Parts: sequence; structure tokens; C-alpha cells
Amino acid sequence: DLAEWYRTNSFLYDLTDDSYKDIGKKRALLDEKAKEISGELEQPITRQHLETWLKSMRSTWGRLSLKKSGSAAKKFTTKEEWLLSTFGFLKKHIHRRPQNKKMTSGKVVLS
Repeated sequence: DLAEWYRTNSFLYDLTDDSYKDIGKKRALLDEKAKEISGELEQPITRQHLETWLKSMRSTWGRLSLKKSGSAAKKFTTKEEWLLSTFGFLKKHIHRRPQNKKMTSGKVVLS
């Protein structure tokens, strides 16, 4: 499972890992995994495909983790529930940026 592989290779997402800034190591590992997946699917998968997918999963998890699931809120889809539970290990690695708020004619505007 690709999500489990990502979790076990924490230097891909963990800023505190000593290898986090080792671009060569990251590229080599992603190239190797892309080659492995390509063989299983019998279609070409590149490192860029993996990087895009992983970045998308991380971003989507971050966005979904801010939402509340409940009777008043929109229910999560099956895929969203899967993503939230599968990539939950990212919680301690995602740092939220504070949003700047300005008042404009009595309305709050996020900038």
C-alpha cells in the first residue's frame, strides 16, 4: 500500500528528520517506487506522478482535517474518511500558517 510506504519513509515529510533536505535520497527512493509501481500496473509511473499524488494527499488531508463532521456539517464521503484515517499520521507534521485578517467596511477579509 502506497500510503503505508509513505508513512514508513518519514524523511519524505518529516521536517525534523536528518534526511529531509537530502533531495538526492528522496528522488532515488521515489524513482525506485515509481519503477516498482510501473511494473505492477504495466504502465509508466514517474517520480513526478508520485510526488504529485503524495502532495495532493497531504494537502487534501490538511484541508479535510479542519472540517468538522457532524449532523450540522456536510458528511465526509467514503474516500474522505479513508484519506483522513490513512494519512492521520501527518497530523503532527502539518503546521498551520496563521491567516491575516483585515477589517474592510465592517467585514473581515482574509488576506
